[in-house]
Amino acid sequence: MNISKFLSKVLLFLLLFLNFSIIYSTNEVNSAQYLKLNITHSLSFELEEKENSAFNYLYLYSYYLPQTINSHQYLNEYSTTSSGEISILGGEEIPSMKYSYLNSPQNLKEEFDTTFIVESTPNFPKISQQQRFPYTVFEIRNYSNYLEFTEQININDDIRFKALELAQGENDSYIIATKIANWLQEEIKYDLSTVFENPNQKATEIFESKRGVCKELSIIYSSMLRSLDIPTRMVMGYAHTNSEEIIDLVGSNWGGHAWVEVFIGDEWVPFDLTYQQYGYVDSSHIVFQYTPDISQLGVQMEMSAFNYLIKDNSLKSSFDFNLESINGNFNPLSVESKLDSQYIEIKPNSEIKIIANFINSENYYQSFPVELVYPREVINQSPKKQIVYLKPNEIKSIDFYVKMPNLDGYIFPFSLYSQNLELSNISIFLDDRKDLIIETKKKENDINTQISLDLLNNNENTIK
Repeated sequence: MNISKFLSKVLLFLLLFLNFSIIYSTNEVNSAQYLKLNITHSLSFELEEKENSAFNYLYLYSYYLPQTINSHQYLNEYSTTSSGEISILGGEEIPSMKYSYLNSPQNLKEEFDTTFIVESTPNFPKISQQQRFPYTVFEIRNYSNYLEFTEQININDDIRFKALELAQGENDSYIIATKIANWLQEEIKYDLSTVFENPNQKATEIFESKRGVCKELSIIYSSMLRSLDIPTRMVMGYAHTNSEEIIDLVGSNWGGHAWVEVFIGDEWVPFDLTYQQYGYVDSSHIVFQYTPDISQLGVQMEMSAFNYLIKDNSLKSSFDFNLESINGNFNPLSVESKLDSQYIEIKPNSEIKIIANFINSENYYQSFPVELVYPREVINQSPKKQIVYLKPNEIKSIDFYVKMPNLDGYIFPFSLYSQNLELSNISIFLDDRKDLIIETKKKENDINTQISLDLLNNNENTIK
């Protein structure tokens, strides 16, 4: 074969036929080990005063309050330009800021900013011990409120049976939580139109419609886990995104967000189905509320007065996120991988089994989705995307099956991707000759990656 023609065929496939479908694209903010944010919450309202008025008090409660969480988030300081007295309410209540107006207002229009300085690191509780499933009554005796079904986190037989099906044969709550999260992420279509069409879907409706956003994913996930007597709590807050669709909707990279924490062992373990972060969330997840039920972040007003009214549509709220400092690189995965490909023949129309081998070298659980990426001319015979869940120090293999096209003399690149790093790349030359194998180089950000390609010919001789 003429070398110039050979190279042109390679380039043609790389440019025209390679069908990439990256699971999740990280960015500098989401992959940071440390973030320091200046978060400004702007609020305004206007009163309407009539004749013979009398004013007693007005209380404004804002539930937009970043929390201090010992392991990963710290509310450094806050300040406000409000003319009202300010106090923070907590304890058994959902944390909020209370602005108190106890005198007759001099200015009927109040516009003010409250600024929070928040430091955040990833929330990654490294679970090293198995929590056996099902839980005993003793293990969950103090978490009954995180097992209850509500108006939105409700239940029916379809939800219960699917949860039981996914948990069948498993005795490890971490793996069950991961399997259900992954099933829902694949089944529920992320659809921003539901925010306007049906913003208050119940779990039973979500299970049927298969559409929603982060809130819906969190609701149905909690419903399925609670049906198995696994406690869950909702997390309401904000997170950073590069999704153009969301940025167009909210006008910012930072948007209101919901995810779930699952009680495993003696830890609350985060699972964000929208971001496909199983067992952790990145630094950009800013927590405002923990709650057993779905809750809306918002503002509430309480007033005692005569002939004073809140002017229609005058209560307004907006957020501005400014990054003050960013440091380090967070990579939740620490695994070794080896990508093998086995043939009977290396000819057009041949069937191939590609084996992804993983070694968890850490003493804690790791879960992540992987996707096999290849030219679109290759025929898929098994799911391209699969979930990898590894127990501490576990070795596991996952098989992918493909059929080569009816073409001859081309290089076919195969790559294995996860949401955080490229694991392995191989390229295969489809021809009668069985001695031409090309292995692509690892990218600089690959971690602990090993690549090998074993071809089994008709004589069962291995060529490496």
